[in-house]
Amino acid sequence: MTKVSWTNYRTSQETINACRQYETRFNFPQTNGWTVHYQYNSPDVIRKNMKVMWSFGVSKEINFEEGIRKDNSSVKIYTWDPTPIALITVKKSPANVTHTAKAFDPSERPMNFYTTHHKKKCWSLENHDPENLVDTMTVETENMDTIVARLGTNVDMIKADIEGRWYELWHGMVKHNILPSFVTIEFEMYFNNIHIEISKLDEVVDWFKQNNYNVYLNRKLTGPHVELCFYKQ
Repeated sequence: MTKVSWTNYRTSQETINACRQYETRFNFPQTNGWTVHYQYNSPDVIRKNMKVMWSFGVSKEINFEEGIRKDNSSVKIYTWDPTPIALITVKKSPANVTHTAKAFDPSERPMNFYTTHHKKKCWSLENHDPENLVDTMTVETENMDTIVARLGTNVDMIKADIEGRWYELWHGMVKHNILPSFVTIEFEMYFNNIHIEISKLDEVVDWFKQNNYNVYLNRKLTGPHVELCFYKQ
């Protein structure tokens, strides 16, 4: 069998069509009582009153977290991202976050971070496109066991944009029974066959529904991603 490269998965019309079809299952949140900061929708009542936020994936911008800080001066915001540009981002930001320069991974071992972008905007723990690799770096990783041991499980909001580790992050939430009031995740759908990715995403969505979350579409995209948010009722 011919091995299908990541590039083919990402540019596959089947993958992109499946993502657009998946988006049709959900509505956007109501505009009344919700606000958009950068590209993220969130309920005003959660954002303004929450005490703890976890944000996985920072890279070159931290606009959502900065918007939250403007609305809530007392919330504790914890961020994770090992890339040099992320360290610069959080240092310059008025969001006043507590940053961990590690990537999320269950293994909690040093791993390589890879990027195919000439400006190094987007890194992944998977060397998914070796033909177009432009840089690599070794990073430390942290899993949910360690995070919970340090911070506990009382978190009000989780945001995740971590290039394919969303399924593992979700498993960590399930293991520790972490049920925030609000969760927003970018689901990258191009690391495996799209049928495998859809099955995994269904598993995540079903778990949230079974735990009394309403599921909304955060925004419509054009690439092989789906962005959803989960609001606990």
